[in-house]
This record gives sequence, structure tokens and C-alpha cells, in this order.
Amino acid sequence: MISLLKNVGRVILVISNEIAFCVLAAWYFFAFDIQWGLTWQAVTWGLPLLAGVVFVLVCLIKFLRSRKRRWGLIGIGISLLALVYTSFVLWSYSEYIVGEPTSGPEETADTEVNRILSTLFTNFFWSPEQYFVVGPDTDANDIDLDFLKEYKTEMIDYYVKKDGSNQRIDEKLDELFRRFTLENSPPKRLTLRSSPQNGYYIDYDGKFSRYFEDDIVWGWHRMRLCRPSVDSFMDVSLPVYDVDTGLVLMYVGSVGGPMEGAGWLCLFKYIDGKLENIFIEQIWIS
Repeated sequence: MISLLKNVGRVILVISNEIAFCVLAAWYFFAFDIQWGLTWQAVTWGLPLLAGVVFVLVCLIKFLRSRKRRWGLIGIGISLLALVYTSFVLWSYSEYIVGEPTSGPEETADTEVNRILSTLFTNFFWSPEQYFVVGPDTDANDIDLDFLKEYKTEMIDYYVKKDGSNQRIDEKLDELFRRFTLENSPPKRLTLRSSPQNGYYIDYDGKFSRYFEDDIVWGWHRMRLCRPSVDSFMDVSLPVYDVDTGLVLMYVGSVGGPMEGAGWLCLFKYIDGKLENIFIEQIWIS
């Protein structure tokens, strides 16, 4: 009976080490995007996980050869440490692991548009624990201008309530709507540099969009497992800005899952580097 229990224990240890090896190897492969080539993130941040994979395999081989239980237990212990380390790193330092896009601008162009976008991303959407992925090209080409103008009366009402004045606001909004179409059609490439530490990563390299090339649902599962700090995907229009009133008109779209998306028409007031929310209306949802 004792011999049988020992054999069962050995089998359980062998199976546990094999499962640990497969889980660690698969996580290393997916979390550090090995299918698209070896990166410096994989051999720096991912090195402890890779070492865990190797050590678990060594412990498994030694256990099978010597039948000494301690090797099996050491393998389990190493695998647990590697899992804890990887979970902590992916959750806490994801913005550093993702790095900087190589196809993006070397520095942010000093334009009012980029200052507004940076302020918007940092002040309205950023949380210390997460960041979001921004599409590198503007997304407002298919939005119907006549449809957007249906919200103009509401915008004026909200503006008057907050600002206390409606001086030429109707004309200003007409001009913003006209420029909105001109400046966002066709789509334009953003010139803002990524800053995941401040809450936004602009996907110039397609590092995130490639997850969804073959299977959208699997792409979301993979991204949530390997990039748990990503809040959502965002598409924006170029903001159009009126210097006299400080009004900014733009579109923002956000997708957080296969059926979790929405788009908003936004009117802000931009003064002294700060954005004040005047009017935000949801114009689509999925």
C-alpha cells in the first residue's frame, strides 16, 4: 500500500511538472510575442520566466532519472515563483514591457492638436493602473456631418449654461463642423509620440492590431491574458480648435471587447493647457 502511494505521488509530481512546464512555456511564448520574433523585452523582462521554464525541465529530467521527490517539489516551487513573478510584471510594468513603437515619431510635433490630444488622453482617460491603445490613424471619415449637426442646439445650450454667453457660438460651431470634415477626411496619421507611462500607447507598429488578424475573439482573450493593463482600444479624430472661444470639437471611439464599443461626439473648452468638458454625446454603441 505504501509503495502504491509512493508511485501515485511520483506520477502526480511528474504530471504537475509537465503541466507547469507547458504553462510557463506557453505564457512566455504569448506574453512576449515570440511568434513575431525575439525582442529585447523577451530577454530582459521575460528572462526570469524563461529561466523558470528551463529549470522546471531540468528538475523534471532529474526527478525521472533519480526518482528523488525533492526534484519534483523543487520544480513545482520554481514554477510557482515564475508564475507569481510574471503575473506581477505583466500587471505592474506592462507599460514598460510594451516599449516604444519603432515606426512612430521620434518626438512629438509641437502643435496645438498634439497638445490637446495629449491633455485629453492624460486627463480624461488615464488611470495609474492601466493604459489604452490608440489607433495610429484618425477615424472620423465615415461620420455623417449632417448627423453630427443634429447635436448643435444641445451643444449651444450646454455651452451657455457653463460659459454664460452665447456670443457668436452658433457661427463658431458651424465653422468647427466645417473644419472637422476638412481636417479628418481622408484619415490622417497621428504625429503624437506614444506615452504608455502616461496612459496611452499609439499603435504605430501594429503590435496590438496583429492580435486580431486571424480571430477577433481569441485575440481579445490573448490580449487580456498577456496585456492585462490595457484598458481598451481608442480611435480619435483630429480635434478642431477655435482660438477665440477655446472650443474643441472631436470624435472619440472606444472598444473594450468583441461587443463592447461606443463612440462619442465631444465638445471641450481648452484654455491654459486644460480641457473642460462642455458636451459629450454617445453617437453609437455595440
